[in-house]
Amino acid sequence: MVGDADTEQVVSRDRRGSLEERTFGNQMNLEDRQLGQRLLTLDDVAATLGVSRAWVRDHATRRNPRIPVVRLGGKRAVLRFRPQDIESFIAAHLSVQQGGV
Repeated sequence: MVGDADTEQVVSRDRRGSLEERTFGNQMNLEDRQLGQRLLTLDDVAATLGVSRAWVRDHATRRNPRIPVVRLGGKRAVLRFRPQDIESFIAAHLSVQQGGV
């Protein structure tokens, strides 16, 4: 890191997948860090996807397709989900049927 102790340089991918580099100081924009955004619970995700809590837990921890998860704690962690990860999961697994029922 170059600069004073209150400055951080971060390299990440933007929404289009391109690498971007940003330097943050003490007054980092909360939108850039995505803080202050409410994490979703198992119940929230299950309701959004129309599946059981057990299905969400299985696909967040061990089964495919994997749902990106934020683990709070160790082995028996509390599971939380970022809304943008759930939206991406839905978009990636959206299948449109051709033809009739």
